[in-house]
Amino acid sequence: MTGLVYLNGQGSAGHRLDVSGDLRLYQKQPLAHRGRDTRFLASPVPSSAALAPLSLSAILHSYGQRNISLRLENAYTTWGSGAAPGRKFTVEANLNYPPQEVIYTPGLWQTLKWGWVQYLAVLVIFVYVFSTVKSYVFYQQILPTAQQLPWK
Repeated sequence: MTGLVYLNGQGSAGHRLDVSGDLRLYQKQPLAHRGRDTRFLASPVPSSAALAPLSLSAILHSYGQRNISLRLENAYTTWGSGAAPGRKFTVEANLNYPPQEVIYTPGLWQTLKWGWVQYLAVLVIFVYVFSTVKSYVFYQQILPTAQQLPWK
């Protein structure tokens, strides 16, 4: 997946921009369970052949419409003012990738597997409890019972 992070510097002339922050993943819809999602492999910035109608607002608008996008949060920026004619502009970005949750729709077999694990866990507990109750009831003769042998 390719992403886009918008960094906003100050309006005065400068030679350096330092950014430190957390890069977070945002989803609008759950991902599918099957295959690779290749919708967002292309760059959000148009290729060099289509540079004529390049508009920052159009790029940010189309990027904001994507199902999955990146955002820079908890960002701290410093701006080095005082640009000189022979000096290069430098951007230094320190991005942290905190643990994140990716939501997806599970498939049939994954749902059945998880349901079976939960059913089996509950079944084992109930079988043990009811077996203990049954043994107690019959050994203590709380209910009148008679043993009948089928071969006699």
